[in-house]
Amino acid sequence: MYAGQKASKDGTQYCLFPMDYLKANQLSGPDSYSHCCGHPVDWGFPYNPYPYYAPCDCTRIWTYPENGQSIYTSDAPVWTPSGKTYVSFLFAHDNSIPAQTHFYQGDLIGHSGDKWSGSGYILAHCHLDQSLVHNDVIVRYPYTCQLGTYCYALGNSAQCYDVFYLGGSEQIVDTLGMTFQTIPSTPEPEPWEPPVVPPGGEGDLTAGGLLLLLKYRNRRQKHGKRVTRL
Repeated sequence: MYAGQKASKDGTQYCLFPMDYLKANQLSGPDSYSHCCGHPVDWGFPYNPYPYYAPCDCTRIWTYPENGQSIYTSDAPVWTPSGKTYVSFLFAHDNSIPAQTHFYQGDLIGHSGDKWSGSGYILAHCHLDQSLVHNDVIVRYPYTCQLGTYCYALGNSAQCYDVFYLGGSEQIVDTLGMTFQTIPSTPEPEPWEPPVVPPGGEGDLTAGGLLLLLKYRNRRQKHGKRVTRL
């Protein structure tokens, strides 16, 4: 999605992928360097700090500044590739989490960064996790990843392509094999044109045209002659 983008259907927002640039650096799995549980993805960018945006109207429900982590949940059910549901999502490593706690779809909600409390240092990126439940919480699993730290993820972590739609304008560099759906385009309605009634013919009439025709016929029958004026 791009800054300020909004997308909805039948009054319900689409849950949009929160960035306009897709370059996945690390997926999740048992052999992952630091994501050996859940389904978070590390996203890289052409420069840092790089902005990302609120995928829907949402409220922050938890934060852990030491790692630049924050969890948000949607204010209402949203359209996802998995159906209409509430969602939660977690960002990590933001060096400056915004003070505000409520965001509208398309608002700037954070930046990529290198904030974390572990030993050593990390390259700036955005750690993004997501789920299809309301008010999800972070869970520390009893597994140690190759990095040497415990693995953490949302308690109901889901694949990002099951939660987010692409907005249609993203620059896609590398998704490491993940396939995303794009929000459906809305066709422009065809312009309305009034029906054409040929002289002496009825043609395809609207309700208004049919009423005029009936009035015309009634006046002809009443006066027994052709009426040229209605």
